[in-house]
Amino acid sequence: MRAQFVRGIDPKDSMDIGNKYAREAQKLTAAFKEIDPTLEPKKTDEQITDTGEAVVVSVFSGTKTFSLIWIKSGLEYYMAYWSPKEGEVGGEDTFPKLEQAKQKMKEYLIINEAKKI
Repeated sequence: MRAQFVRGIDPKDSMDIGNKYAREAQKLTAAFKEIDPTLEPKKTDEQITDTGEAVVVSVFSGTKTFSLIWIKSGLEYYMAYWSPKEGEVGGEDTFPKLEQAKQKMKEYLIINEAKKI
């Protein structure tokens, strides 16, 4: 077997070896830390089903939850999601790249004044 290295991609991802869920959780955690180093993101879920895979990393602020999610279900994409306290409307958006989801999460955090960024 010959290694296939692709520029800009983790070699383990390109060869589909190792614990990809841990690597995705690490990427999502790093994205939160890039938004605000004082945030304390935690891996809150990992789902593997016949139809897809997902890893969720969340930040909790009072009664609100802010999550970045990696999803692979045929296509691979990222979701920026926030759930409100009772009686409010939350939001979610999907993107093909983590950088886009990270930007949306930054907007969610600013709008909700969870953190002054």
